[in-house]
Amino acid sequence: MSDNIIKIEARHAYTLFPKKPIVLGTEENTYGIVSWNVNNVIEGDPLTDAYNNITITGEYEEIIEIGKVYTILAKEFEHEKYGIQYQLLFIGQIVDLSNVGNQKAFLKTFLTDGQIEEMFKVLKNPLDIIQRHDIESLKKVHGIGDYISQRIIERFEEVKDYSSVYLELDGLGLTPLFIQKLIKKYQNPAKIIKIIKENPYQLSFDIEGIGFKTADQIALDNGMSPKSKERIKGYIIYLLEELAQSGDSYIFASELNDFIFEEVGSREEILEMYYDNNGKNIGNNLSLAIQELEEKGILILEKESEQISKSERRVYLTKYWNLEKEIANELKRISESENDFEFENWKESIKIEEEKQGWYFTEQQIQGIEACLTNQIVFITGGAGTGKTSVLTGALKALRCYENKYSFAQTSLSGRAAARMSEVTGVEGYTIHRLLGFKPPNIFTYNKYNPLNYDIIILDEVSLVGGDIFLSLIQAIDNGSKLIILGDMGQLESIGCLNLAQDLYKSPFIKTIELTKIHRQAQKSGIITASKSIREEKSLFDRKFEGSITVGELQDMHFDISSKKDDSREKIVKYFKQYWNSNLINNIMDIQILSPVKNRGDSSVYNINIDIQNLINPSSSSKKEIELENSSEYSKGKKFFLREGDKVMNLKNNYKLENFNGIKTEVFNGWVGILEKIDDFWGTGTIYFPNIDDRIIFPYASLKKSVVLSYASTIHKYQGSSAKIILGVLDYSTPPNMRTKELLYTLLTRAEKECVLIGQNKTIDDAIQTSGVLHKNTFLFELLNFNK
Repeated sequence: MSDNIIKIEARHAYTLFPKKPIVLGTEENTYGIVSWNVNNVIEGDPLTDAYNNITITGEYEEIIEIGKVYTILAKEFEHEKYGIQYQLLFIGQIVDLSNVGNQKAFLKTFLTDGQIEEMFKVLKNPLDIIQRHDIESLKKVHGIGDYISQRIIERFEEVKDYSSVYLELDGLGLTPLFIQKLIKKYQNPAKIIKIIKENPYQLSFDIEGIGFKTADQIALDNGMSPKSKERIKGYIIYLLEELAQSGDSYIFASELNDFIFEEVGSREEILEMYYDNNGKNIGNNLSLAIQELEEKGILILEKESEQISKSERRVYLTKYWNLEKEIANELKRISESENDFEFENWKESIKIEEEKQGWYFTEQQIQGIEACLTNQIVFITGGAGTGKTSVLTGALKALRCYENKYSFAQTSLSGRAAARMSEVTGVEGYTIHRLLGFKPPNIFTYNKYNPLNYDIIILDEVSLVGGDIFLSLIQAIDNGSKLIILGDMGQLESIGCLNLAQDLYKSPFIKTIELTKIHRQAQKSGIITASKSIREEKSLFDRKFEGSITVGELQDMHFDISSKKDDSREKIVKYFKQYWNSNLINNIMDIQILSPVKNRGDSSVYNINIDIQNLINPSSSSKKEIELENSSEYSKGKKFFLREGDKVMNLKNNYKLENFNGIKTEVFNGWVGILEKIDDFWGTGTIYFPNIDDRIIFPYASLKKSVVLSYASTIHKYQGSSAKIILGVLDYSTPPNMRTKELLYTLLTRAEKECVLIGQNKTIDDAIQTSGVLHKNTFLFELLNFNK
């Protein structure tokens, strides 16, 4: 604990502020200055007065009960006028743990029911033993040794101040793990209990993994009326948030009503009409809920007009409107800033470059280079093999960037994509987070007040980028700097808020150059020519075709097509063996299996991962392993092992991990590495990530929550990455809504050297003929083009 943090047990002496009759801890009256009589000093050296009192200021979120003993954590600071003062960090009641029922409820927070029962068989007062750190007594319990004893004591020390929360919430049927999530998020016990009792719908917005249904069940179990305005408001916010995270910033009023009556309850179950004294209808709970959300600035409902009917009014969360408006404003700022770049005689520079490389830029590529020189924002798009990076390097040469006339930085959301850019330009690439100097939990070193010191920012793989991180990036681009955006509109759309790539692509405000001609060298590749056919919805073979064929002058695209429904999994393993035993790959990172589906079907990611793990990294007495269950979206309801030597993927951004040298290092969603070591004693796993050339220490809890096998991956998850060899499957188990040309195109274009596509003829042909690009309701297009 820090030297200036104190921890005490104390009773209320008197409240200095607020003055009576205002009661501290009610509604908005949470800030207070309170004098406490210290009963016991747990840690620190608090400065008390002659009556052993100490004054602590801060947010008191519940009414203080006179005579009750509280545990208080406070930070010491020096006031210019009043000297040493204390700021409240935590306050919780001391709970009576003298009876067995309360003890068992509290012990459930960090022990299993079986462990608790074993303890009470052997120990008269297990909680007292734990509080006294009596390891020898704990070891008398069956199955508990030194290590487990120490972990129990450590866990007790972490949670003991929250005993009041556990005891009160235990009666509501909430699991200890659920309660731990609440504590991790809110930290203040009083606040947790207040939210659970008054507005549990807040949980679905604040805590990952808690949806409306969970929060709603808690609310209904605690007596909330099905027609409550709080329930309606909770669902509306949840719905709009979910839609926004899928790319829809708004819905129409008529759609909102349909969602409510379909998801929350029928009109009879939900709708409550309000009448005045004369029996005249004056509204209902739905309209009042929306009105209250509007008044709080959370939601916007467009006004009815001659142009907009009542049912066609758009409904949206204010924060997403503001996000798109800020993005539009920043793009206009960059685009309209003065272009001071010098590029005289640039066509001569291009000719010299053409002579060096031995091939000529196409007319489209020349137009792209010129657009980069004459515009402050340019979007270069095109399919694989059309030369997007050639346009980029041509523009950089024309601007003499390699002669240090102008500086540039290249960035992408994906670490692998950033590495690929480095290979093209010869200059280090950055993830967006690293470029902006990310500091957990949500601070960037470079921002609108401290812009990046580069003349040109290059953003690659824009289809992966969501609205929030894009805004952070463009806010950090200084006036006069250029933004060059690269993207392939044939790939899968990004998952997350906004429809950024599509809106930029369609907007006349953004100068866009679309490359359609495949350059001569790329025409030799079967991967490139097949992917072009897929983009253009041209069948690769007859719907009844069966057999194996290889296409392309480079013989790099292989098809293994069948009408059978149950042999894809076997074929994947066969091809993996073939490449694994060849000299085409150096290590497991050079080969990647891609499947559309995580769990469903015989050739799911889950099943293939188990097959390949058993093939090249089977269980062995020389390798440690840990068994996982329900650890992630990839394995719900299924068990699997993480074993030393396994290829693994991290599925969540984590900003609290450390590397092998004890330095805090952030690890991002989608990073692939090798699980090099499992340490049972410390309960950790060490993963080597080649993209950052570093070894990161994962506690078991993080491994279980966010790390999975990665011999196989979904196509969505692997977008933005690539490998020398791609083995892909698209068979009958692929759901109809996923059989799209964008998914198939993305699969093929992940391959750097060779690609094998295994699947059913009709499934593949259906995908080629189907576009998965959906219309999304966003504001950016109209903000860029009509709101000048």
